[in-house]
Amino acid sequence: MTRTPLLALVLLAAPTATALHAQTPRAPACVAANDQVTRLRTGKDRQGRPNAVDVAGAVAAGDAALRNCRGDSTFLLAYALARIDLASDVKRTTPTARAAMFNNALADLETIKASVLAGRSDRYEIFNILALIYYNTGQFAKAIAVTDASAPVFVRMTPTSRQKTLVTRGLAQAQLGQPGAATTSLNLAARNGYAHTAELKRKMLITK
Repeated sequence: MTRTPLLALVLLAAPTATALHAQTPRAPACVAANDQVTRLRTGKDRQGRPNAVDVAGAVAAGDAALRNCRGDSTFLLAYALARIDLASDVKRTTPTARAAMFNNALADLETIKASVLAGRSDRYEIFNILALIYYNTGQFAKAIAVTDASAPVFVRMTPTSRQKTLVTRGLAQAQLGQPGAATTSLNLAARNGYAHTAELKRKMLITK
């Protein structure tokens, strides 16, 4: 069975329009820190203006703001993704440092997931992001478990997040030798607007 490349984790961390509960006002310093981390990580600002990608600079900006902004899930999400990106740079960090950076960032993403489920955050896309990361690292059962955990807030996700969550679930099920379950998940993704279900089924050797 072939491994399907993941969808790109390019995220401009901004408040989700589908939030159904009140959010604590964000500190201006944390909004600014989030913007800086995101701009340096993705190579563009909120207005789409390009700048040089500087993942190490994004992590450094996050390091500087973490003490005061750990409770800001939008900042924490951007900072965690920057660390995960930097952890893949084998030229800039040692294996031990990369593992620690990745694991700490993953722990922060799990914290955001818990906050969403507790009604303290509206970062509903955390489920498709975490599932993608677990899938990409070969942890297929964990990827499926994350998609299961999204059930209480699934309807609050954007259509794109719902599609990605279902697609990743289907791909993980296919990797675990569950073609029937994978078919169901990918068909649900199609019903939620995903346009490439048939192509994915061919790549994953799913014949239904």
